[in-house]
Amino acid sequence: MDNESPKYVFVDVETEGLKAQVLLQIAAVTEEGKVFAEYIKPSQNIPLSCTQITGLYSKNKELFKNGNKLNALPIRKVLRKFFDWISELNGNVHLVCYNGFTFDVKVLLTHYKRQKLNFPGNITFVHDPLPTFRKFMKADQIKDFKLTSLAHHFNIPFFDAHDALSDCKCLKQLCENYAEENKIEFAQFLDTYKKPIGYFIARLK
Repeated sequence: MDNESPKYVFVDVETEGLKAQVLLQIAAVTEEGKVFAEYIKPSQNIPLSCTQITGLYSKNKELFKNGNKLNALPIRKVLRKFFDWISELNGNVHLVCYNGFTFDVKVLLTHYKRQKLNFPGNITFVHDPLPTFRKFMKADQIKDFKLTSLAHHFNIPFFDAHDALSDCKCLKQLCENYAEENKIEFAQFLDTYKKPIGYFIARLK
């Protein structure tokens, strides 16, 4: 597996907040555009601060967004579905997560561990484009490095910020466009900041 060309998968999660005690959504997009997207039934009430950012809220243990009930599933079912989806890619999978070194990967690993479920074994590396954009772009080019700011800067349509699937698709397009416009190999751009998955597993509490 290690000698195969990696399959880059852009991944994002939504949670109730920075503590990430409640996982609410997992989404992923492959280079070819294959999509995974699932909402998760909340295990506890969602704070107002989360609703104000994402539009997500809970009522009677069901998940709603902007007034509409979502087809959310129990967390164990979603984690198993994500495991199967990643495993079916049949290769060396590299996750690409914006701010993933700090947040997304730790969240996923923590919830797999909490549910006593196996994490997909074909995930070998994690790439974080956030420090990559910070490295390649000058501070006076952009007001900040939020995904919405980058999308606006590069004229990429971004209709639903803080929706995991929308974030994944936006990040994929940002990375592809930046690499193409600056004549950088796509893999070289993503490889600027990457760490083996074992680095994060070893640091789980």
